[in-house]
Amino acid sequence: MFKRLLTGLSLCGFFGLGWLSSPVLAQASHHHGEHDPAHHHKTTSHAPHVHGRAAMQILVDADNVLVETQLPADTLFGFAHAPRTPEQHDLIQKRHKALKTSGIRFTNTAKCRITHAQWKNPLTSQADSHQTNHADIQISWHYHCQAPTQLKDADFSPLFQAWARLEQIELEWLMPNKPANAKRITPEHPHIKLTP
Repeated sequence: MFKRLLTGLSLCGFFGLGWLSSPVLAQASHHHGEHDPAHHHKTTSHAPHVHGRAAMQILVDADNVLVETQLPADTLFGFAHAPRTPEQHDLIQKRHKALKTSGIRFTNTAKCRITHAQWKNPLTSQADSHQTNHADIQISWHYHCQAPTQLKDADFSPLFQAWARLEQIELEWLMPNKPANAKRITPEHPHIKLTP
């Protein structure tokens, strides 16, 4: 199931299935007695637009890890419009380049490395230029882990350090043969245990 889900996610692209928002997570939570009455089983694939916050999902399948996040452009760049100055153009290019080498740090002994990173950035897309007042950036990282059984922890410090305007991450994650989980990550508490 995980391999099918991961393949489907990769083919659908950024939040194409709204993959952990609602159906999958709600079903997993329902089966494990963690139903949240405030969660009305919406099937939207977009997180609410709140400056300083990101919505993130992690899916682990064998030796592959898929991480997708959505956050306001203002949180990532400090502005939510098409770049107007050379400095703004440079900042966007710098952030895009950094995606390939920085992200979440997983357990060292799992030996995970980023194999692919991409983003959907409406600030650089003329087709989406009408959305620039409240533009959201969607980012996807694919990791390969040489020792996936050692994958126990995640450290979000690199993201909080790189994105100074980021105040919290609403995280959902799914690991093989484990119930789905959710947690709020902050700069003061940037580490989580992925497995008990």
